[in-house]
Amino acid sequence: MKRRATSIVRGRVQGVGYRDRVLEKALELGIAGFVENEPDGSVKVVCEAEEGVLQKFPSSIEIKHEPDKGIILVKSV
Repeated sequence: MKRRATSIVRGRVQGVGYRDRVLEKALELGIAGFVENEPDGSVKVVCEAEEGVLQKFPSSIEIKHEPDKGIILVKSV
């Protein structure tokens, strides 16, 4: 049965290619939805898929690279 989930991702996630990485992962897993920047600097992820897939998705988008290089650093999903 398909479910819908909304996650708010905080950290260094705007202007660093994070939304593109989430889209790539969603396509790999067959997840539909959208990703958008929020005014407070977070990113909203709305996705729809089978429940088992949705349970795995948050950990797959918890990307952590070296923050001193100015790239993605997810602090919370």
